[in-house]
Amino acid sequence: MGIVVSYVRWIYHGESYDTSDDDISIDEVDGASDDLNDDDLDEMLNNIGQSKWGDNWQASGDSSCTLDKDLESPRRLMDESHRELYEGCQSYSQFSFIVTILHLKTRSGWSIKSFDALLDIFRKALPTPSLVPKKFYEAKKYIRDLGFQGEKIHACVNACVLYRKQYASHTHCPNDDCKEPRFSGNDLKVPRKVGVNAYDALRNKTFTLRAALLWTINDFPAYGMLSGWSVKDYNACPTCMDETSSRYLTHSKKMCYMGHRRFFPDSNKWRRDKKNFNGTVDMRQPLTPKFGNEILADVDMFSNSRKRKSREDKQGWKKKSVFFKLPYWAKQKLNNTDIMHVVKNVTESLTATLFNIKNKTKDTWKSRKDLTDKGLKKSLHLQPNDNSFIMPMACYHLTKEEKRKILDFLNSHKAELEEENADNVNEHHEKQFA
Repeated sequence: MGIVVSYVRWIYHGESYDTSDDDISIDEVDGASDDLNDDDLDEMLNNIGQSKWGDNWQASGDSSCTLDKDLESPRRLMDESHRELYEGCQSYSQFSFIVTILHLKTRSGWSIKSFDALLDIFRKALPTPSLVPKKFYEAKKYIRDLGFQGEKIHACVNACVLYRKQYASHTHCPNDDCKEPRFSGNDLKVPRKVGVNAYDALRNKTFTLRAALLWTINDFPAYGMLSGWSVKDYNACPTCMDETSSRYLTHSKKMCYMGHRRFFPDSNKWRRDKKNFNGTVDMRQPLTPKFGNEILADVDMFSNSRKRKSREDKQGWKKKSVFFKLPYWAKQKLNNTDIMHVVKNVTESLTATLFNIKNKTKDTWKSRKDLTDKGLKKSLHLQPNDNSFIMPMACYHLTKEEKRKILDFLNSHKAELEEENADNVNEHHEKQFA
């Protein structure tokens, strides 16, 4: 087989992977030191235009024509290819600078973070105003109309062929000595899992090790992105789904989710408590979450229309999860929520409300106005006082002495707490009694 020409640093044979600044210069990067002049850019743009729209692509035409509209962006780039990077700059136009520095990023393997930092240095060092982009994505967006697009191409599991051109429609490898299927599963278009060779010490033989995605653990927003269920608006609960108990709070401008009492035992006194909840008795039975094929059946009925939905539209599905492309995913649970994030967020909100921490408590003037609108908990309604209002103290607000006792107790047990949490206790202690 020989040695791959590009394998010059033997990282798989003991040589260090890290490189120092002295190892390689910018001139040694293949093609990185070649400056792009205006003629080069004009020729590049013209070649791209000819390959996509023909030899006369630069000729003006009817602006209402679909083709002519497609040509607006590349023609703009052609016009701006001579625009100075800053006033008096003779070395680079805006276009040549962006193309050159993106070329350097690719050749040198810069991260997006380091690329953004370099752009920031350029903006500060060059005369102002300059046309240096602020971020990598701004530079990338600028030249996206050049037509540089990636294409995913399936490959044979044994690297015999790429499924493109004459092999694009093949479902098995055309190599007579291979004939491996292109996809795994029956009619599912899921690329075949290649796996890696592994050694079984017990059986003293090698085998192909493959991986399977069993579940995901993530915070609530990521849960929504992965599952395809909208975790905001009226039906945000992925367990209750269409039976989510929710109200929109006009003053707080947010959704409020209730109905948790349905998950209590039937004999729990809170199920019949109207005063301390939403003014009603809740004797509903707990819901059974949907899994696997039930969810897939719902998703298959979902329309993929991208038409903007109104607030009154309570449809929960917003897309079909990509995980359903896995042939076994319909038999799995949808997702799991990271309990660490849930506990952290709930604890922070609860603590801020009990301690009545400014700008963090959930008990605000707006929330009190929402209670008034809903006719709930009259003892917490804002009380008129001349030309203003007074917010009555709630039963859950801690007094100064109660706060001190709690913080002193936690501070006395700081050795049993993690260092980071103990530091937070000290910080709150100092703020509360400064």
